[in-house]
Amino acid sequence: MSRRAALNLLLLGAVAVLAALVFLQPGIETPPPVPTLTDRAPDSVARLRIERSGQTAVLLEKREGRWLMVEPLSLPANGFRIQTLLEVLGAATERSYRVQDLELARFGLEPPQASLVLDDLRLDFGDTESLSGRRYLRVGDRVHLVTDRFYHLTVSGAPGFVHLGPLGPEPQPVAIELPELRLRLQGGRWVAEPERPEAGADAVQGLVDAWRTAQAITVRALEPPGAGRPVTVTLTGQGEPLHFLVSETPHALVLARPDAGVQYHLPVESADRLLRLRVPAPPGDGAVTDGAEGPEALEEREEEGAGPR
Repeated sequence: MSRRAALNLLLLGAVAVLAALVFLQPGIETPPPVPTLTDRAPDSVARLRIERSGQTAVLLEKREGRWLMVEPLSLPANGFRIQTLLEVLGAATERSYRVQDLELARFGLEPPQASLVLDDLRLDFGDTESLSGRRYLRVGDRVHLVTDRFYHLTVSGAPGFVHLGPLGPEPQPVAIELPELRLRLQGGRWVAEPERPEAGADAVQGLVDAWRTAQAITVRALEPPGAGRPVTVTLTGQGEPLHFLVSETPHALVLARPDAGVQYHLPVESADRLLRLRVPAPPGDGAVTDGAEGPEALEEREEEGAGPR
């Protein structure tokens, strides 16, 4: 073997040893995994109850894969918000204490600030620790310190857990009665009454799709006096139509459900999509179409010496 080949083999061996040292890190112990609050999976929970002093308890149940609010309102529930709250089951807990070693009242746990009852498991929220900002959380005979990202979800009240879609999840409307227009499903296609031939079928379908996909920014408890223009939506498989009172404010489009005790706040620009049929501009009227400039705009640019783009 040549001297150069031997040197190459020696260098290759040294590299292999260094790589092994980096990978194995002898003498450095792998830290144990941080324990979690429980070993339960969020998806295993089928019943959730939120209790808080001074507020009506909120009861939510999962039926056929969907969350519903049972008390104090009877409405589809916000599954995303519920799943976020259920992540508390797997929250990391770096410190915990035996209940018998603590004066629970000093930690805001007697009485608790709020409680979650997940099936048969009870979780009591206490105060936060001043240094770390973590919250005391009692589970059974132990009190844990966990990241404080769950408590605020328990204090929003019942409207905070209502589904953000005014028509609920995956709605299938068959009739929509607006203040100045009625839409109904006839023979597999949507028709408008009174007829609006200048709008076309696409505009009618677009109005229906806007209602199907509408999402509120927030859901609040019904506020008096509840005035507004009536809107009625009939859904497939639902005995009674949904009745709304619609009002436009400078900041939001409000869809109130007096029978359900809530009101949905949507972006203000939603009014054009949900309440009015969007009629396409007729050709040749100087309107801007597909980003092109109208003839008047082109003429002004040419007079200024810019020329057409």
